[in-house]
Amino acid sequence: MQYMILIYQGTAPLPGSDEWERLSEGEKNEIYAAYKLLNETPGVTAVSG
Repeated sequence: MQYMILIYQGTAPLPGSDEWERLSEGEKNEIYAAYKLLNETPGVTAVSG
């Protein structure tokens, strides 16, 4: 059985935006770490659209 997960960006700014550039390196790293953890979850295949 396969499932699909949709990640809601929420209030996190998109990389490359002015809001993103105002984040500290620590805040950016926290966002990246959360996505990395999800992508490393066994059975999860990342697909961007």
